[in-house]
Amino acid sequence: MTEVPKHEGSEHELPSDEVSTKGLTPGPGAPSKLKLRYEIWLASFFSAAWVIVFLAFAGLLPLAGWLDLDLYRLYSVAAVLGWTTGNVYMLRRSTLPGGLFGKRLFGVYGVGPLSLLFLLRAMAPSSAHAVAPFVPFYSACVFGLFFLVPVTLKATRTPRRR
Repeated sequence: MTEVPKHEGSEHELPSDEVSTKGLTPGPGAPSKLKLRYEIWLASFFSAAWVIVFLAFAGLLPLAGWLDLDLYRLYSVAAVLGWTTGNVYMLRRSTLPGGLFGKRLFGVYGVGPLSLLFLLRAMAPSSAHAVAPFVPFYSACVFGLFFLVPVTLKATRTPRRR
């Protein structure tokens, strides 16, 4: 039986046969698949939403008129989505090691939710598309502004207590 080193603040040692690490120990500096499972699900969901948006844009999937969503509600959804994903992005970025994963997480949390905004806009009535053609761009800007607030304020966060 081999010894497992003590953790800080721990007074007990666990023998190695009581610790099960089957497939959960990645190489140094790489996050485990267990830690990235949420991002995999989110990336799959957002990729499917982007495919639907592109099919609707190409005219292969008619979505116009499925949802009567006015502009204020769309901008409200953009603001809430941006703020929430910005905070979750910063939380996940601080818990996962590695600089490259920060860029990959930005793809999941920064670009992925835009698919939902474009999908909601594609489901608006066709008369709304003709009256306000730049609404998807403006909603992406609102999302981006609210996403960047937690990201840019990361330096002013209070330090963690140990």
